[in-house]
Amino acid sequence: MAGDALFYSHWMSMAAVKITDRLPSRGSSASNPIQTTKLTAVTNSLGVGTCDQRDSVQHYCPTVHSEYGGGYMLDPGFYIYYTTDKVYDLFFTPPVFGPAIDENGVIYWKSVDGAIIALAPQSATIP
Repeated sequence: MAGDALFYSHWMSMAAVKITDRLPSRGSSASNPIQTTKLTAVTNSLGVGTCDQRDSVQHYCPTVHSEYGGGYMLDPGFYIYYTTDKVYDLFFTPPVFGPAIDENGVIYWKSVDGAIIALAPQSATIP
């Protein structure tokens, strides 16, 4: 958790939601849930041909997509690899950790294959 962002990760991806309503009454029952909006996700392996609108320079897919040969539908977001292999299975190294966020708002996340992802707001000063 960082500020209003709640991060969650899985062996194949990392995602987050932003809490939009922190009223004390929220979450007190199933009929009054804490209000959130989805934030941009990161997928380990984007399947070849699963995102016809992908931006290969930014490593971004603006549409729902899946990993290669899989049945998991993933939210729009960034990806590490564009491949016909499930890289997360080839080089799996547990455990899965959440992200680290520095004082400039840069998010760092280690995927299960050992890749380090850094996402920064456009206004961030990168060291």
